[in-house]
Amino acid sequence: MKPDVKIHTKDNHIIYGKLTKAKPKSDKLIIVVHGMASHMDEMPYYNTTKFFPKRGFSVLRFNLYDWRPHARQLMDCTIRTHASDLAHVVSRMRKKGFRKIFLTGHSYGGPTILLSDLKNVDGIVLWDPTDDLKEIWTNKKYLANLIKYVKSLKSYYGLFGVNILVGKKMRDTDVALGDMTKRVTDVRIPIKFILAGKGILVKGGKRYYKNANKPKSIATIKNAGHSFNEEGAEERLFNETLKWFRRFS
Repeated sequence: MKPDVKIHTKDNHIIYGKLTKAKPKSDKLIIVVHGMASHMDEMPYYNTTKFFPKRGFSVLRFNLYDWRPHARQLMDCTIRTHASDLAHVVSRMRKKGFRKIFLTGHSYGGPTILLSDLKNVDGIVLWDPTDDLKEIWTNKKYLANLIKYVKSLKSYYGLFGVNILVGKKMRDTDVALGDMTKRVTDVRIPIKFILAGKGILVKGGKRYYKNANKPKSIATIKNAGHSFNEEGAEERLFNETLKWFRRFS
């Protein structure tokens, strides 16, 4: 699929994305931030383009790393790289005339948003956000037992069938950042948390909500796993997101 958005970064990379415009034309935009080792065309990210534009919100999906020329590679990134690129994308979209800009981030996309510059953002919804970045790497109930270090590459790879490479700098940055639920106190714009009831991040999501500033909201989709691909879960996810963004648009 040929992207229709190319955003050049200050350090000579290109961010590739896809903009789906609302019909009729709208000055409201939702930017979708994908999770770790994901991409903009995965569910439910792709399906946002079929739901929100019909309800008055344009949607921008973009890849934090990509196979195309001059794109970033995951093994060279940290979460702070992602956060910086997100702020750059938001700024560019504001200059294109969008009056209201909202962010939704899934999984690792949640902490990416929290670490970004949010001065041009009007509201946030986090979908089952990763809570403690250190725990991912060190606690075996998460991914620690599936991640192996390759000294020659200075990277980690995950034993997920299709292997991915994550740089040592990303791992070290995550461990140093630790519990992101404490950092949500820095957010001063409307924020909502939508949790997957069958997932392992429910407790962390509740800590996020407890620590967040008002206005805030929380919802749990009881039958949903982390990817929200169970029958009816995605529709509920989108409707809960839409209610929050309409409130502040």
